[in-house]
Amino acid sequence: MKKKTLYLVIASAMVLLSLALISCASAPLSKSEKEQQQDSVRDMANKTLSQLYTKHPAAKDVIAKAAGYAVFSDFGFKVWTLGGARGKGVAVNNSSMRDIFMEMLEFQPGMGFGASKFRTVFVFETLDAFDSFVNSGW
Repeated sequence: MKKKTLYLVIASAMVLLSLALISCASAPLSKSEKEQQQDSVRDMANKTLSQLYTKHPAAKDVIAKAAGYAVFSDFGFKVWTLGGARGKGVAVNNSSMRDIFMEMLEFQPGMGFGASKFRTVFVFETLDAFDSFVNSGW
């Protein structure tokens, strides 16, 4: 009987987390709102790269010679056995200099409690790896 109750609590918590993540979705953005969000993501990416280059100057050359790169900012939380994260970023094809704006969603099963905020940089050596990331995700 205890096991059945535990499974019910876990299932209920998963449903609540799913609904919470779905509720984060918003109505379609106007053109100016979309441009503002893209500018905000570009600003975050530029600041992140600037911090990376300050700490690791060789990274600038590595990224410049790569087929492409992506920079993401992510915020997540975990309560008991459920967690999730959401972030935004931009992937840049170095040959075309085209920006591709992306969103990231993450589900984190397992025990834990807390919140995290981080930024990450992906560097792609080949165009195939870059295209796979942009088209299929990580």
